[in-house]
Amino acid sequence: MGSDGIIAYIKQADSVPCEVKRVAIDGDLAFIHVRYLNWAGKETAGVDIFRFDGEGKIVRALDVPQPVPASSNNRNTMF
Repeated sequence: MGSDGIIAYIKQADSVPCEVKRVAIDGDLAFIHVRYLNWAGKETAGVDIFRFDGEGKIVRALDVPQPVPASSNNRNTMF
């Protein structure tokens, strides 16, 4: 996929209003925690996970979305 792929992904993701909450990098892995404000009409929490090869190209990409519930059983938020 490489940098062209990640740039294309970010550009299409721009069509969904969102807030990047956290970015973490550990070795060949990168994690992006995102609050999508209107994903198909719902507020959604998401984590995008990328694995890079030795040349910095993306070799694996995972997207983990979860709708934000209207209420929670505790005081912890998803963000």
